[in-house]
Amino acid sequence: MRSIWRPLIAAVAIGAVVAAVVLRRRVEVAPAPTDGAKVVTDGSTPRVPLPCLVEFSAGDCGPCKTMEPILDGLARDYQGRFRIETIDIWKRPSAGEEHNIRMYPTQIFYDAMGNELFRHEGFFSREDILAKWKDLGQDFESP
Repeated sequence: MRSIWRPLIAAVAIGAVVAAVVLRRRVEVAPAPTDGAKVVTDGSTPRVPLPCLVEFSAGDCGPCKTMEPILDGLARDYQGRFRIETIDIWKRPSAGEEHNIRMYPTQIFYDAMGNELFRHEGFFSREDILAKWKDLGQDFESP
C-alpha cells in the first residue's frame, strides 16, 4: 500500500506544477502603431516579437499623468525596438486583478515572449526606464 502513495503524490505534485505554468497569465502586446504613439489596449490584440513595457495607470492619478509624456517620448523614440502600452485599470479593473496591481502607476517589463522580467510601482523616469532595460539585457540604441 505504501508503494502506491509515493507515485500518486509525485503525479499530483507534477500535475499542479504543470497547471500553474499553463494557467500563468501573460499580457497581450499590441502591434506597433505607425505613428509612434503609445498604445492603449484592452489586451486582446495580437502579440509581436518585441520587448514591452506595460504601464497600469488610473484616470486622474497624478504620477500617472506625469508619466504620460515620458511614455509618449519613449514610444516615439524607440519605435520598433520595444513597445509601450498603457492599461487604465479604472476602465478595465479586471486587468489590475489579473496582473496583481497593488498601486498605480505600476510598470511591468516583459521580454519579447511575454514573460515578466521586472515590475516597478510609482513614478519611473525616462532615464531609469532605459537603465532598467539595460540591466535586463536590452541595450537599445539611442535615438
